Amino acid sequence: MASYTIQQRVQIVGLFYENQRFVKSVFRKLREFYGVHNRPSESTIDRIIKKFQ
Repeated sequence: MASYTIQQRVQIVGLFYENQRFVKSVFRKLREFYGVHNRPSESTIDRIIKKFQ
C-alpha cells in the first residue's frame, strides 16, 4: 500500500471538488499524473476524501 504525501492528498481532494464530487471522475483524472497502473484506487480516493471531511 502506497503512502501519499500531503501534496498528493491535497491534489486528490481538489480534483474531487472540481469534478462535482465524483470519485470515478477523480480516478480518471489521476491517470494524467500517475499513469494507468500507479494511481490510487477508487477506495483509496474515497478514504482520503472521508478523512478530509
